[in-house]
Amino acid sequence: MKLKLMALAAAIGFSSMAAQANELPNGPHIVTSGTASVAAAPDIATLAIEVNVAAKDAASAKKQADDRVAQYLSFLEKNGIAKKDINSANLRTQPDYDYQNGKSILKGYRAVRTVEVTLRQLDKLNGLLDGALKAGLNEVRSVSLGVAQPDAYKDKARKRPSMTPYTRRRSWLPASTASWARFIACATTSRTISRARWCA
Repeated sequence: MKLKLMALAAAIGFSSMAAQANELPNGPHIVTSGTASVAAAPDIATLAIEVNVAAKDAASAKKQADDRVAQYLSFLEKNGIAKKDINSANLRTQPDYDYQNGKSILKGYRAVRTVEVTLRQLDKLNGLLDGALKAGLNEVRSVSLGVAQPDAYKDKARKRPSMTPYTRRRSWLPASTASWARFIACATTSRTISRARWCA
């Protein structure tokens, strides 16, 4: 399975800040904007895997869910996944009803526990998913690809030529106005868009 290149786009908008709106001139003025993007190959994956267990009582359902998660946590440790990259605290129990002839009948309880894993070695991805299913975690909720240092790519995008309105602003103005035009304010906003596609 190959990982396609993920486009990491940092879209930077330049405009006057809302808090500084009262500083803008009443007369004609120009608001500029720019966008830039950089490409990055994903180097981390975030997995959300769930175990969903039904039993006659809530305590039994919880114990079964806890046992399966414990087995998977042991598997993760053996595969070199650090504890700081694992979150397994999300647990909930709820009544489980059956509906017959318009009536709800309590048939037991259900325990649901989610394990989130940050994987920093993508070549282990299939193995971690298989290990979860073998441990009894019965639903893969999501697999999200990303980069470990997104700020580095955002900074790189900000330095693209299209993102320098302050230094290039006079080149946009007619010669008759460039002599009196002045820079009022600049604000930046960034947005990270991650896109990835799996191919067999």
